[in-house]
Amino acid sequence: MVWKHVVKHTMKADDFVHSDITQDPTLPRTRNTECQKCGHREAVYLQALTGTNEGIALYFVCCGCGSMWREGIKE
Repeated sequence: MVWKHVVKHTMKADDFVHSDITQDPTLPRTRNTECQKCGHREAVYLQALTGTNEGIALYFVCCGCGSMWREGIKE
């Protein structure tokens, strides 16, 4: 028996991502990005729906300072 948990949620710019997310060993990580706030090169990333017209986007959370940004849009 396999259980599948499907969460349907559309990410908004002001959604809060808990900083402990960087400690989750099950999330994928990358060292091919750089945080604009602290310069750290490691981040965890996740996919989320961004809206009906935009589809799915990658969101990154810095393992150094916990800041979050969307692929292609660094603030």
